Amino acid sequence: LLRQLAYVSFGIMVMNLIMQLWQLGNIPSAWWGTWATIGETRLSTRNPGFFPLPVTGAMFTCFSTLLIFLVVKDFKMRLSLGVFCLVSVFLTMSGTGFCVALIILGTLLAGNYWRILLPVIVLTSYVLTKIIISFFHIRR
Repeated sequence: LLRQLAYVSFGIMVMNLIMQLWQLGNIPSAWWGTWATIGETRLSTRNPGFFPLPVTGAMFTCFSTLLIFLVVKDFKMRLSLGVFCLVSVFLTMSGTGFCVALIILGTLLAGNYWRILLPVIVLTSYVLTKIIISFFHIRR
């Protein structure tokens, strides 16, 4: 049952990422602003996918990644899932989601030493989130 739930969660994550990539160039950018313009197309700053708010999409992606990590043991699948998670959370441009994604992925990569490394992981995640989010200031 847990494996089936992980597969369903992965399917929703893939559909959400496809929706986010579509929203990147097609969603009206008046609400959250734009961060770049390519020709006539303005790239939207925050792309929530199926969810009404970007932080909701980011949290779904983070916790689905955690669930799938607990079920799937293949290293290549885990690595691609981590990259997939970071891309999806980056497209939502949610500071909370990005910090939580870094904490989840950091603790999963730390393995058995996660209890010792947790303060370092949390501090590093916070600093990286501040740097990355400040890079993409919103232009209206």
